[in-house]
Amino acid sequence: MEVITAVGLWNVSNDDIISITFFDGLDSAMETTLIGGGPPLFGGIINTAGASRVEIAFAGGGNGWITIDDLQVTLDTSAIPEPAPLSVMALGLVGLAITRRRRAKLAA
Repeated sequence: MEVITAVGLWNVSNDDIISITFFDGLDSAMETTLIGGGPPLFGGIINTAGASRVEIAFAGGGNGWITIDDLQVTLDTSAIPEPAPLSVMALGLVGLAITRRRRAKLAA
């Protein structure tokens, strides 16, 4: 399963505030950060536990129009199993089935 470990963005709206929230697999908020309310600013979240969902929203100030530039997202895909071990296991099961069938024919 892929998890999001980092999100970063430029808030170039100057007067608007953007919130970034990480959510876990149970859809509970893990961490929130606010970016903005002043000059253009780059900000974000890094969370090594990883999130299943990220929400970027207007959090107040200004005119309610947010401008995001250079959105950056980092995914951790190390939790995804490689297909090779699954293939080896499947071939082993097929081999066992063939051996069992041959023994049954010889016994009959």
